[in-house]
Amino acid sequence: MLSRLSSVILTFALLGVPAAAQFPPASLQVVGSGCGLIEVPQLSADLPVIGNLISLTVGGIPLAGGLFVASAGPPVQSALIGGCLAWVDLSTMVILGNFSTGHAGLAWGQVWIPFDPQLVGIEVTMQAAGFTPSYPVGSQLSTTNALHAVIGY
Repeated sequence: MLSRLSSVILTFALLGVPAAAQFPPASLQVVGSGCGLIEVPQLSADLPVIGNLISLTVGGIPLAGGLFVASAGPPVQSALIGGCLAWVDLSTMVILGNFSTGHAGLAWGQVWIPFDPQLVGIEVTMQAAGFTPSYPVGSQLSTTNALHAVIGY
């Protein structure tokens, strides 16, 4: 017995419609670079596939508390205090979660993407920002690179 997905792919193949055109893959692109006093903070993530839990990893922000943030759509560059850049749309930004780092400057978070085909093709920009109180005033904010994601299969 064919699964529902196999049936759909077979139908598209019989009709001459390329299956890949109907089921776009998830994608992830690094945007910009991080901004920090000691290290260059980095954000990485798993591909945003519907029905999966994706892991977010931030590195390079030692002894900090911070936030994983996101906004719908492509990256939008904005200047922040201390010369760092935000790549998420600050007017529509949402908080995905918070984090705290130790001396190594590493933290992890997870985001669930429901299995909803209507989410496929939606663009999301993600970034992390940390605050290190022990740094000199004006350099306490650190931001990571951004990730421009397209949700897919």
